[in-house]
Amino acid sequence: NTEAAFRPLTDRKQAVFAEDSHCRFCYSVIHNCVPLWLCDRIPEEVRRIRFRFTDETPEEAVRLLERTASGDLRAPEAFTRGHFARGVE
Repeated sequence: NTEAAFRPLTDRKQAVFAEDSHCRFCYSVIHNCVPLWLCDRIPEEVRRIRFRFTDETPEEAVRLLERTASGDLRAPEAFTRGHFARGVE
């Protein structure tokens, strides 16, 4: 079976992550369950950005795209800056 099998993982701060096992190839991907938000840090010279939606409904995705296209770059209520804010260890 090569289908993704998402399982919840909880870290020491009780944050929940989705674990995506790829058993055939002996690796797992751990997804952060809050959106990565960097739109308010995009340099002016950047002319295009790409959004990658995971578990948002089509309505949520459209709302976010319309809001962002109108120039409203406020971050969602819950978000992460990922390793862009502090690097990786």
